[in-house]
Amino acid sequence: ANTYIWMGKNEEAIEDYSQAIGLNPQFLAAYVNRGVVHDVLGDYIQAIADYNRAIELNPIYVHAFFNRARAYANFGNYEQAVMDYSRVIEMNPEHPYAYENRANCYLAMKQPEKATADKAHITTRLPAINPKQLSVARSMLMPATPVDFLTRD
Repeated sequence: ANTYIWMGKNEEAIEDYSQAIGLNPQFLAAYVNRGVVHDVLGDYIQAIADYNRAIELNPIYVHAFFNRARAYANFGNYEQAVMDYSRVIEMNPEHPYAYENRANCYLAMKQPEKATADKAHITTRLPAINPKQLSVARSMLMPATPVDFLTRD
């Protein structure tokens, strides 16, 4: 499934993750990864459903809460997103992206004072993010482009 994602074949990736879940309904990573693909495709309801199942399987899985918050925000449900980002921060107080994303939700909700507090927290209390690490992380979130020699007619 991960190979399909890198090739930009998201529907095939969803099929593979669904097959893996069919074989092992407790496969936490398959739910989260399938949720990410649904999120990328704009199917936020299905993404949230997958993250919900992952959270049922492991109620302290930070990545599931973080990804569900992002899906809620993408769907425009900023209140739910803030709740999930706050849960991520409870579990991992050093999570800079949770503060950043929660601040953006607060701005969308027209609560600039709360957004400012989160932004201040990022700049004053959290360790600096290495620019190279940030660049690598951002490149991993970009959609994959098939390489000519990997594609076949």
